[in-house]
Amino acid sequence: MNAPAAARPPSPPSPPSPPSTPAVPAAPPLPLLLVRHGRTSWNAAGRIQGHTDVPLDEVGRDQARQLGEALRARRVRAIACSDLRRARETATIVGDLLGVPVALVLPELRERQLGVFEGRLRDECIARWPEHWAGWEGAPGNTPPGGEDFPAFRARALAALRRVARELARPDAPVLVVSHGGFLRAVLEAVAPDRAVTTVANATVHELELVEEDFRLGGG
Repeated sequence: MNAPAAARPPSPPSPPSPPSTPAVPAAPPLPLLLVRHGRTSWNAAGRIQGHTDVPLDEVGRDQARQLGEALRARRVRAIACSDLRRARETATIVGDLLGVPVALVLPELRERQLGVFEGRLRDECIARWPEHWAGWEGAPGNTPPGGEDFPAFRARALAALRRVARELARPDAPVLVVSHGGFLRAVLEAVAPDRAVTTVANATVHELELVEEDFRLGGG
């Protein structure tokens, strides 16, 4: 007769499961309202400005006042602007109407430096630098003689906007950023490369959001 099988010892209890790590909530987007400065006499004449420090004309000052009125319902909490006079004037006029401070004035928010084209009309540039003008007009990423390298310019622009958003914006209260046409065009095309931006009119508003490290178009 066979001996009964020995009883197996009980299995040791399973170790407790490690505590689950709670998901880190995504940071809420930080809203920016990007605006090109009001008109200058050089804008009216078609003269290229770049870093040249041109003030607003009377039309540009009126555009800034209209912009301020249009932004009354947007809960703007602060304003940042380029250090060039046309942007600072626009920011100051809008800020005075809204009772909002111009909190940051940054050279990094300047227009692209455009070298030999600055101060010139289109026809002058074509006559004096036909190949450079054709290259730049066909692809603004090309660099005029003495101008700012486009990839460096775009990187400067995006870095400046990240700084502004992190220092000044709140999820429920945007910052107004007053800059320049070429600056805004470079940023908008970097954020939404499938949406061509041919021109940015004076004193127009373009909405952007910073989400973590990346920008996206705002307004919906």
